[in-house]
Amino acid sequence: MTTDLANIDELKEYLQKTPFASDGIDVLSGGTGNFACRVTLRAPYEGVSTAIVKHAKAYIFSTRDTSRLPFGLQRQKYEVEALKQVKSLLPADSLVTVPKVYFFDDKENVIIMEDSGLHSVPFKQLVMNGRCAPELGTKIGTALGDFLGKLHSWGKENISQVVDSFGAHQEAKTLSGWATYGRLVSTLDGSEELEALSGSALNVSAEDLDVVRDVGEKTQKVMLSAQETFLMGDFWPGNILVCLDDSGDLQRMYVIDWELTKPGLAGWDIGQLLAELDLLRRFHPSEREPVSKAISSFYESYSQAYPTDLDLWKTAVTHWGNHLVVWTPRVVWGDKQTTRETVLSGVKMIVDGQNGSSEDIYRLLM
Repeated sequence: MTTDLANIDELKEYLQKTPFASDGIDVLSGGTGNFACRVTLRAPYEGVSTAIVKHAKAYIFSTRDTSRLPFGLQRQKYEVEALKQVKSLLPADSLVTVPKVYFFDDKENVIIMEDSGLHSVPFKQLVMNGRCAPELGTKIGTALGDFLGKLHSWGKENISQVVDSFGAHQEAKTLSGWATYGRLVSTLDGSEELEALSGSALNVSAEDLDVVRDVGEKTQKVMLSAQETFLMGDFWPGNILVCLDDSGDLQRMYVIDWELTKPGLAGWDIGQLLAELDLLRRFHPSEREPVSKAISSFYESYSQAYPTDLDLWKTAVTHWGNHLVVWTPRVVWGDKQTTRETVLSGVKMIVDGQNGSSEDIYRLLM
């Protein structure tokens, strides 16, 4: 019989043979790609009593369907390498960090890593729960901008090392390209018949649709070859775990899920984060102020840590708009009217990202 480590009893038996033996296993929610859980250790490991276990299948775990959404197991190798390299770059007291990898079994596809803590919460959830005051939004945006800017600066300065370590991760490139730019036109022309956009046509002009189509086709190709810097690859508020102290102030953040790491254009990491923050303020307008503070402080901090120019921000804004078009109607955010308005805003951002003035670009970031 084949061992299934997504089965709690079989996972316990597997852990018995490692330094991470445990009787207490809590399955974690929130992710879709893997089976993940928190284990309470029988004996402390490096002074800690809990750890995170991440087990991969050869497909997106939440679908349980190998034919529909295959996802190669080599992704874990790249994630472990990314976590180790990034961890080595960061000071021990870094406000933004990544989990330490304790153990990697590439035969059983298991990563055991540092636990960010029982009370850590995804940045997205923190905002949605109304727990992110404007001052906290500013601190988080500033810290994330500094972290990502320094990461991109290191990647640009060491691009040969980045390409050697992650350049062969073709699945990350093709999956990112298809999931975003590959579905632009089919989202807008109604050919996918998405429920969130049903009812009437979006009426995107033929001229704008031509721009969108050109962006989609060209960017998918660029994603296969771009080597500007090192990308986290999935930099959004759901992959940023926030730890607050007893007074509610920012203590530490962990950036998790590095399976799509790859060489690429810095604007893609930026655009994904800003798009998801934008979605939070569009669909949770009561949280507009802290989210807007996070966006503007991120922009200022990132600009100090990485040598930016207008082309970088155009790439970021284009990716931001693309994300609004493709993901808003596929993830349940809210009512149809706001969804349609958001998608059309995304179209305008894509067009501005190609043809807009510097004022159009920078106005979005301030």
